[in-house]
Amino acid sequence: MFKQQVQKKIVSSVLSFALAFSFINLSVLPAATVHANTPDSNQLNSSVTDAVYNPSATGSVNLLAPSRFTPQAGVNLKVSSEAADHPGVDALRSGGSGYWRNSSSNVYRSNYSPSLLALTLDLGAPKTIDKLYLEIPNTIANIQSNATRFEVYYTNDPNSWASAPTASDTANNYNWKANGWTLAGGTETEGLWSYVTYNGQQWGYDTKTFLYPFTARYVMINTVLVGPSDKRANDTSSMMGISGLAIYGKDSVSNPTALVPAKDTYSTWDQVAPKSTNISLASGQTLTSITKGEITLRSNIDYLLAGSTVTFTLPYLAKLPLGTNEFTFHFNSGNPSIFALDVTARGYGSNDKTIKMNAIDGTSPYNILGGAMGTDEPVEGVTKRIRDGYHEFYGDQSKATAADDHIQSIWDSTLQKNVFKVLANGRGLNNEFLDKVRDGEYGHKGVFDRNLGYVVDGAAITDRQRIEIRPSEDSNGDFVAYDGDLVSYEWLWNIPDGNQWNQSNFRHIFQLKAVNRQAPDTLPGGNNGGENGAYILAMSISGTNSRDLVVNHNRYDGDKTMMRIPLKEIDGHWIKVELNALISDSGWFTIKITDGVTGKVYTYDSPDVYQVFTNKGASDGTKDIWRRPERVGGFETEYPAAFDQYLRPKWGIYRSSANGTNSAYDASLQLADITISKVATGLSSVNLALNKKAYNVGRAEGANPIQIQSAMTNEYGNANKLTNGVLEDPTKWNVTNVTSLNQIGNYSWLGTDGERKGSFVIDLGQAMDFSQLRLFAKSTRLKGATVYVSDDIGNHTSASEFDAMTFKQVDRQSAQGYTYTTGSNNGGTDSEDGSYPINLGKTYHSRYIKVTVENASGSNSGTDLTGPPRLTQVQVFNAPTPPQNLTIEANGSAKMVKWDTDDLSEGYTVYNGAAVLIDLPAGATSYTLPSGITDVSKVAIRSKGTDPNSRKFMISAPALVVDPQDVTAPKTEAQIEPALRNGWLNTDGSVVLTAHDDLSALAKTEYKLGDNAEWQTYAGSIALKNDGVYRLQFHSVDAAGNIEETKELSVQIDKTKPVFVLTANGEPLAEGAVFSDDRPIALLLNANDVLSGIASQELSLDGKRLDSGASIDLAGKPGLHTLNIVIADQADNKTDASVRFTIIATPEGMSNLIDRYAKAGELKGPLVNQLRNSLDLALHQLGKGDNDKAAKHMQDFLKHLNNISMADNVSETVKTILAADANALIELWSTK
Repeated sequence: MFKQQVQKKIVSSVLSFALAFSFINLSVLPAATVHANTPDSNQLNSSVTDAVYNPSATGSVNLLAPSRFTPQAGVNLKVSSEAADHPGVDALRSGGSGYWRNSSSNVYRSNYSPSLLALTLDLGAPKTIDKLYLEIPNTIANIQSNATRFEVYYTNDPNSWASAPTASDTANNYNWKANGWTLAGGTETEGLWSYVTYNGQQWGYDTKTFLYPFTARYVMINTVLVGPSDKRANDTSSMMGISGLAIYGKDSVSNPTALVPAKDTYSTWDQVAPKSTNISLASGQTLTSITKGEITLRSNIDYLLAGSTVTFTLPYLAKLPLGTNEFTFHFNSGNPSIFALDVTARGYGSNDKTIKMNAIDGTSPYNILGGAMGTDEPVEGVTKRIRDGYHEFYGDQSKATAADDHIQSIWDSTLQKNVFKVLANGRGLNNEFLDKVRDGEYGHKGVFDRNLGYVVDGAAITDRQRIEIRPSEDSNGDFVAYDGDLVSYEWLWNIPDGNQWNQSNFRHIFQLKAVNRQAPDTLPGGNNGGENGAYILAMSISGTNSRDLVVNHNRYDGDKTMMRIPLKEIDGHWIKVELNALISDSGWFTIKITDGVTGKVYTYDSPDVYQVFTNKGASDGTKDIWRRPERVGGFETEYPAAFDQYLRPKWGIYRSSANGTNSAYDASLQLADITISKVATGLSSVNLALNKKAYNVGRAEGANPIQIQSAMTNEYGNANKLTNGVLEDPTKWNVTNVTSLNQIGNYSWLGTDGERKGSFVIDLGQAMDFSQLRLFAKSTRLKGATVYVSDDIGNHTSASEFDAMTFKQVDRQSAQGYTYTTGSNNGGTDSEDGSYPINLGKTYHSRYIKVTVENASGSNSGTDLTGPPRLTQVQVFNAPTPPQNLTIEANGSAKMVKWDTDDLSEGYTVYNGAAVLIDLPAGATSYTLPSGITDVSKVAIRSKGTDPNSRKFMISAPALVVDPQDVTAPKTEAQIEPALRNGWLNTDGSVVLTAHDDLSALAKTEYKLGDNAEWQTYAGSIALKNDGVYRLQFHSVDAAGNIEETKELSVQIDKTKPVFVLTANGEPLAEGAVFSDDRPIALLLNANDVLSGIASQELSLDGKRLDSGASIDLAGKPGLHTLNIVIADQADNKTDASVRFTIIATPEGMSNLIDRYAKAGELKGPLVNQLRNSLDLALHQLGKGDNDKAAKHMQDFLKHLNNISMADNVSETVKTILAADANALIELWSTK
């Protein structure tokens, strides 16, 4: 039904500003069909197109219709390139009858940078232009890869027309701004996915509605071309051109009754007064009414009339849509006059580079967002083509707004104004709401199918959903960010917590994202284009059952979480977000989030650039806020950012929909006061050396062939690697057998000053202030670095010139003469990267900086490259100068710290260790320490200030207290943890070094483990984990240069339990051993501990202690017995073991016992033979297999033994033993 309706009419879009349709009849011609009711361009320059774009609504007509314009090449039409069979005049051909295209692939630049394909028109007289229509022929494949955007320029200057490009077969990048043209607006090629069908071919088309119509005689349509290598190699791939061009406008009209001004501008947010115009009324003439379209304004409500001055009220102005609003002034006599008011979201004066987007009641969010940012596509994911498709197909049906409704204007009772609501539909846990997701969802590059009435070929259900407000690139570049831009983004957010965010994959709600046109495999060594579309900063929802708002900074080495806020803390609250950033490879950003309900403030800042670069960005003072072309693995190359690269902010909901719970639930949030501001352009990076020139200098004697090869690589001696922006080569190269540079990646500067040294000079381009440096190396072998400066500001470009220059070493020097020393004299490794911050102690002003570095170890013999420095980057910072000449004086019972005045400081922070004691204002020169602080060695002071080059707020390197009278070395105490046992540790241990100085601050504490180890700077407890005896040496140095005499500590660790061997009768006693009770057992316990030695050992039998070496007699004690062994070493490691064995009674053993006791006189008389006889009879029956009779004879044995008449013939002890054995045998035989 809907399709039949739309074949009869195209319904005007209520909420989309991009197209204005009227009700028309379409004639389906044999040569062409209108696909899904798009305009029939067979009549493009005639009635149909005029009807489609409703000239009656604005008075506009197609200025290029044949009845109004006859194209003549070189006279009123110019093109920058044209093919002989597709000349420029064919751009106006309609109905698929022809098109204009470029001459060949030569119009693309060989370095892939932008070129243009321009068509310029002379309309003969100034016209007020409000719309444009064009088509792209089907024969031009993949329009989006051929053109990034179309832009429209205008001028009334004949000289600008004369300068317009004319046909040639070469690449052209015409400077429109320099030649007097003004940008009217542009359109991204994404909109060209709509199409019209001619003879079965789908030709892309697009429209551009100018919210701010312009008046001009000359108009230029410029196609921005960007091409990888295949565009230049393949003529078919390089095709670009247009057809069906139509420009809509009207004659400019002079007001019969003058209005002064006749046109003005109103900012929706930067407005402090209402807008007025003065009417030049004739005698007796009066204003009767003011209308806007068909609506009559209300006097004294919408406007005020005072004499001849009309003033529009602020409440009325606040409701106007963005764009040019025309008001018709009606009089009691004479024709009406027109007052035009451009309503803009851009500010005035110093706010000219700022836009603030607020929801307006009754106005489409797409009008506000698109008008503010100057684009037809203000919401990525809810594109113009899809929104228009729904309106065209569904007409007045409610479903016509299915796409629009993803961004709504709603009233908020807290803010008492309209705000933007962003809604992403969920597909349901079991995909039960697929229709809801499909209908109106952009589908991530999906297309609205006008046969089906919804989006197809999208990925909203299986890949991702995206509804993001963002600016588009245009040649003014006001609202996207480029290298060197300082930008500020502010907005109000209301993010409800809840299950709507519960999914496993990504949920971004703000992104600062890179767009890069550098195509893959277009740079030496290969590049993968992975930087295109990657975010640099993202604010996202993390977690499921418990959710957080997280801020992540993305570098080549992965995400670093900068902030984390529990979402439940801000659930349903309006929060204000303020994000400031310097866009640079070495930039910065700050974030401030304020809860409008609780007042709680969450912040992120990174003012400290003086620190070791340990974790690649998580807390480092400089931030990588720019993208260079990448290689595989996310490694950013040395090549500068591509020609057409920029960053842009994006607000909304961008989430995964890849299975599981991803995008299962409806998700929404609210936004208000979205502000984009470009504060400054062309700022320096925080690293002043970035992309500056660096040269290898110094001697070459002693350099090996690889060092010489490196120095001969280019005019910079390969020292340009130090300033090209590549922080660290991610590969760990083997440097012990190097025969060519490509074996170590050629990302390092090696130096040529012999085995372990090298020197380089940095040219900052002009004399600049700086106070800190930082070196990055491919090893940790650095021993020291020495910095020099020069007063020479002339231009120098060769090593010989630099060698002839006068350089002066900076004032700060170590005892060894270095500016910076690591404390390592013979150590380091090639398996780790090194990072070395160098504080110069004060600010220097110089153009040229010379640095000499020396490694502590390694060689350059033969193919060995372990010795040369192998630096990968040097950074130079203009951080504030640390406070100078810190001293300490008595102030009563307390101590006062003093320092020199510094007019450049913006304030100071005083620390006690890591704890902040106080923040002091600018001008402060002293501070009285709290009485509880007696150890001043941990007291440090940092100065605060803003670098004018990068506008980064920084803190200086720490300045430590120095007492000029201090000649006493600090004292260092060592504490072993945990406590020793007999001088030993039996667990992992550590040593904590605590140093103090009564007068000066502590400079450092150093230690080494073992005689052959290198000295290291103490940074925390020293872990000791393995068994052994450690020799620890340590000492401290104070800020006055006093060095403590080296102390020594021995730490013994034994974590191993003692071992033992237990023998019985000379043989190792095994678990479960069996012994006959007639034979005593000789036990011997032999314990051993190789480290601390045996402290004690204990042997017990059935709970009774035995002496080692004892012989035990267990006669008459048949059964299971247990020996327990407990051994302890000097470190208190204990071995607790047991061995079980069995004692048994046997006839043979009893016979042996009878013999033993008879011999000893404990068994005598006739009883001996009686017992023997009974035992022999038992053995006889046992031999016959008759256990019962054997047991009966043993019972006779007991009768004889217990015969009272025989009591004098046996001792009680023997009687007990023999009775126990006899009973044991009876029990044993009776069970068989």
